[in-house]
Amino acid sequence: MPPFWKGFLAGLLVGAVAALLLSPGTGEENRALLRQRLQEAQEAARKAAREQEEALRARYRHIVGAPTEGREEA
Repeated sequence: MPPFWKGFLAGLLVGAVAALLLSPGTGEENRALLRQRLQEAQEAARKAAREQEEALRARYRHIVGAPTEGREEA
């Protein structure tokens, strides 16, 4: 792994730990907030993946000339 990424990941970890230790909320509040933000990020990632998949499938059909879903060539 290149040095940049090692430093980036180390900084990310240190920042996350510092944010948790210095936050004004209780541990339970922090865990709930973290859980909510992770779920939101997961949903956003899934949505982006679906959109990319749809775009790639459309591009593939355009390039290859394949029929669209649900239609068969006669």
